[in-house]
Amino acid sequence: MIPRNSLMIRVMAILLALNLAILSQPAVAVQEPTGDIAPDLQPTSGPPASDELWDLLFYVNAGDTVGSVLLLGAAFAFGNFYVTGSGASSGNPGDNKLYIFSPNGSFADSLPQPNIGSGWGWRDLAFDGTLLYAGCESPYILGFDSSGTILDTIPRPAAVIAPRGLAYDPMTDHFWAGNLGHNIVEFDRNGNVIWQGPPGSGEVVYGMSWDSTNVLAPQLWLYCQTGNPSTTFRQWDPITHSFTGLAHTVPLLPGCTSQIAGGCEMTREWIQNRWTMVAMAQGTPQDMFYVLDMDLSGMSSIMVTLVPFTLPVQIPASGGSFDFYAFITNNGPSSPSLDFWTDVRFPNGSTFRGPMLGPAEQIIEPGTNAWFRYQEVPGDLPAGIYCYRGCMGLFPGMIWSQDSIMVEKLGARSAPGVSDWNYSPDGRAGMNALSKESGSAVVPLSLELSCRPNPFNPKTVLSYQLPVASFVNLTVYDISGRSVATVVDGWREAGSHEATFDGSNLASGIYVYRLEAGNFSAVKKMILMK
Repeated sequence: MIPRNSLMIRVMAILLALNLAILSQPAVAVQEPTGDIAPDLQPTSGPPASDELWDLLFYVNAGDTVGSVLLLGAAFAFGNFYVTGSGASSGNPGDNKLYIFSPNGSFADSLPQPNIGSGWGWRDLAFDGTLLYAGCESPYILGFDSSGTILDTIPRPAAVIAPRGLAYDPMTDHFWAGNLGHNIVEFDRNGNVIWQGPPGSGEVVYGMSWDSTNVLAPQLWLYCQTGNPSTTFRQWDPITHSFTGLAHTVPLLPGCTSQIAGGCEMTREWIQNRWTMVAMAQGTPQDMFYVLDMDLSGMSSIMVTLVPFTLPVQIPASGGSFDFYAFITNNGPSSPSLDFWTDVRFPNGSTFRGPMLGPAEQIIEPGTNAWFRYQEVPGDLPAGIYCYRGCMGLFPGMIWSQDSIMVEKLGARSAPGVSDWNYSPDGRAGMNALSKESGSAVVPLSLELSCRPNPFNPKTVLSYQLPVASFVNLTVYDISGRSVATVVDGWREAGSHEATFDGSNLASGIYVYRLEAGNFSAVKKMILMK
C-alpha cells in the first residue's frame, strides 16, 4: 500500500508522465458515426477542437461481445477499458467477471472477481492513478491492479450501504460514494466518514466521477437513473454539497430502445491530455460502454476568485453591505465571451438562489480581469452563514469556474433597515453590469504575480514585478479568509522580486496569495499537496 503522505504527489507525477500509445486501426466493435457523434473516431488524434461538450466519441456493444446481460461499471486505466459484469442474473457469485477491452474497443480478456458473497459483485470503478477501486457490497472497497489482483482494501463505512457510485479525489486523497437516493458519503482510506448528506430530491445515483478539468475548482459528476432516457449526468459541488445546475441527459445510444445509468469515470488517458468520460449504459437489448468528450477547449484555463475587502464578512441584524473584488483570470491564449453572475445559498440550504448580480456577458482577455463591486444584504434574513458565490460560464446552467465568500448574518431585523439584495425581480437590473460604463471602473492591474511550483510541497517561490517603487504587502490566506502568513511587508523598488513561502506547518489544500503595492493589487490561488 502506498504511504498516504506521498500518494497525491505520486498520482500527479503518474498522470503527467503517462504517454499512452493508443491503437489507431479501425475498431471492429465501434459503430459508424451518426448524429452528433464526433467525425473523428481515431483516438490518437482526438476529436476536432471545435467539438462541443458531451459529444459521443465512441461506443461498444459490450453485452453482446462478452455474452453478459448485466454490465455495471466502466473505466479506462492501465491502457485499457475495464468493465464490471455481475452474476446476479444467475445467482452465482462465481459468474461475476472483470472484462478488459483494448483502447479501440476489441475484447481482450475476462477475469474472475473474488467471491465476496454477493451476486452483484463489483459496480462502479474509480482510479487513483495507481490502482482501480471497485465499489461492492463486501466490507471493503477493493483496489486492484491491471491483472485484477487485489492490492489494497479500504473499510467500507457503515454509512455506505452499497457503493453503486464511487469517485476518488486526488487533492484530499478521499473517496466519495453514492447509492441511489441514499446519502452521498466522503471518506478517507481508513473508512472514516468526512461528510455525508443527501444528493438531492428525487435523484437516483448509480455512477460517480471526480472532475479535475479545473484543478482549482474540481466538481463531482453524479450519473443518475433519471431523465428520459434514464442516463443523466448532474454536476455536484463537493465544497457546497449542492448541485451547480449543469446537467446533461445522454440520448439513446445507437441500437438501444431504452437505457439506464451504470458506472462512470473521467480520464485523460484514452486520448492523451484530453478529458473524456467513460460510462456504462445498461441498455435494451444490450449493455454498452461509451465515451463522451469532456474537454472544454481551453475553458479550464478560466478561474474566478472573489476576495472580500474586509474579513470576516459580517452583516448586522438590520442589514448592510459588503465590498469585494471579482478577479477573473484567463491563462489561455483566446478571449472567450462568457457570463459572470453571483448567487447565494441560504443557511442549511442545498441550492443557490439568484442571480444577485448579473448575468453580465464579458469578453475575458488573457491575463487577470478585475472588478470592484458591492452587495447589499437585506435585514429580514435570518441569522446564519450564507454562501455568496461568483460564477463564470454560460448562464444559468454551465459553470466553468466558481468561487465563494462566506457571509455571516448576525441576526434578524427588528427595526427598519436594508430591505433588498438590490437587484430587480429578473436579476438583470441595477448593479449587474461589469463593463467600464457601469460606474465602477476596472481595477488597473499592471502587477505580475505568480508562484512556482504550483501545486507545491512544502515550499514555493512567489514572484512579482512592480511597475513602480512602492510599499508592498504579500499575504497568504486559507480558503476561509484567515491570514496564515505575511511573506512581504515593506518598501520595494520597481522591478522583479521573489519571496519563498514555506507551508510546512499548514494542511494540504487551496490557499490564496494577495499582493498589494500602492494602488495596485493582484490575487491568485495555489495548492499545497503533502
